Amino acid sequence: MVIFITGASHTGKTLFAQRMLEKYRYPYLSIDHLKMGLIRSGMTALTPEDDDELTDYLWPIVREMAKTAIENRQNLIVEGCYIPYTWRGDFEADYLDDIRFICLAMTDEYIDSHFAEIRSHASDIEERLEDSDCTIRHLKEDNRAYLRGFLEAGEKVTVIDGSYERAIAGLLEETVRDCGPESSDIAEGTARGPENGALAEEFSRRLEINGIEVDAHYSLKTVREVLLPLLEKLTKLQKEKGRRLLVLVAAPPGAGKSTLCSFLELLSSEVPGLTKTQAVGMDGFHRRQEYLTTHTVMHGGQEIPMVRIKGAPVTFDLEKLTAKVKELGGGGLCGWPAYNRLLHNPTENAVTVTEDIVLLEGNYLLLDEPGWRELSGHADYTIFIRADEALLKARLRDRQEKSGKTREEAAAFVEFSDLPNVRLCLEHSKNADLMLVLDKNGEPAAAGNGI
Repeated sequence: MVIFITGASHTGKTLFAQRMLEKYRYPYLSIDHLKMGLIRSGMTALTPEDDDELTDYLWPIVREMAKTAIENRQNLIVEGCYIPYTWRGDFEADYLDDIRFICLAMTDEYIDSHFAEIRSHASDIEERLEDSDCTIRHLKEDNRAYLRGFLEAGEKVTVIDGSYERAIAGLLEETVRDCGPESSDIAEGTARGPENGALAEEFSRRLEINGIEVDAHYSLKTVREVLLPLLEKLTKLQKEKGRRLLVLVAAPPGAGKSTLCSFLELLSSEVPGLTKTQAVGMDGFHRRQEYLTTHTVMHGGQEIPMVRIKGAPVTFDLEKLTAKVKELGGGGLCGWPAYNRLLHNPTENAVTVTEDIVLLEGNYLLLDEPGWRELSGHADYTIFIRADEALLKARLRDRQEKSGKTREEAAAFVEFSDLPNVRLCLEHSKNADLMLVLDKNGEPAAAGNGI
């Protein structure tokens, strides 16, 4: 994210940039420092008084620095008065999605009633060596020019006409809200200790998955290098197709697919420029408990009630799932079932699918077996999450212990019920458009050629 902060002289743009830097740790580029460095180094014959010529000279440099920061997915605050009124025309739409523009200007009335105060704060952030041109007349002319120029260009201008501190505080809050997690939450991520003892910044969110609150934790590196690029890719695909984008996310039990998809849904709503996604699961297509308790299946050479292997492919209503996947891809509002862990049964139309990107997650969505293998033909993009069996086994045992089972009961349940499904997914799933591989800490990374 790049934040341009401009405005007339003495409006506090440098103070605002400094507060952004201190609170949210965004790198900060002063165009005035760039100007003086070029002038004092002899790189230009221009002088500090050549305002119009300096804008023409400095803006191409600043513009390309901003583009570089965006391409590298880096945050940057750019502050100064050498931003042209028509700056927006120098960026393509993909860049503009990652730019926030702030312009400060004061009204004549504010200057008249606060002139002494304005002068007294002139050197709050930087020592002004020369400030003789700070007169009421000059300030009014400068502020009027900025107001007129940027308003005529269609830009929003923050007009200071009352309490300066209140205006700046409100603007700071608005900027942080608009920038989403790339500002406050990511910048202020908490630290955790991986196995190697190093500290890694972490981005955390509390999610609700199937009616249960779950704390999701991903490193900032994963968010910046995997999750945001994935959402950007899906946004681009959806805009190209001009309709709902259906994404299948398949993974073995214990790989964290539900958490990942719910996290991506939240992230897409917080980061400007991304098309909102909606996460739904295939758990709502479990056959009903009364069916599973009254039907049997061969397992391990013996006939057992289906309920004993609930979660295996045979315990899902594949025909119903296929019909709903087709409906989902058709666009428009779509009722979707969810699994109720208290009732141990699906609840019909528990959610309504409304968004233009839908993440459908489940264990067997890419299963290479009759009936299942046809599902991916209705999707626009597919993702498979792979993990080491030992990691999945440990996570599944932990899940069962947290549900109240003893260590021995958890181990027996996982061995009998979960591990056959894990191996089925790992060994008999179709290739996906994108493979994510979990590391030993459970962080997903893109395999192969990446995203």
